Amino acid sequence: MSEAIKFNCKCFNAAHHWIERPPHDMHRYRVECGSCGKFIKWGKDEELHERVALREKVTVSSYDPDEHRPKLTIDDFLTDQS
Repeated sequence: MSEAIKFNCKCFNAAHHWIERPPHDMHRYRVECGSCGKFIKWGKDEELHERVALREKVTVSSYDPDEHRPKLTIDDFLTDQS
């Protein structure tokens, strides 16, 4: 059984937010305070499933490749026009 998550903030009775990382990333989830967004730790699938089964206050955000695309620059636009 997993230990209680130790929050690095002063949020009272906060939920934890599990944010799925890209497939090529070294970590599976980034865990943040659900109230203030402060980083808590890196998480794994097994721990997430266990915490959900224990009915802890967990929010999960799935990985969205569109959110992680590099931003286009003016140089990208100019080179595409040639």
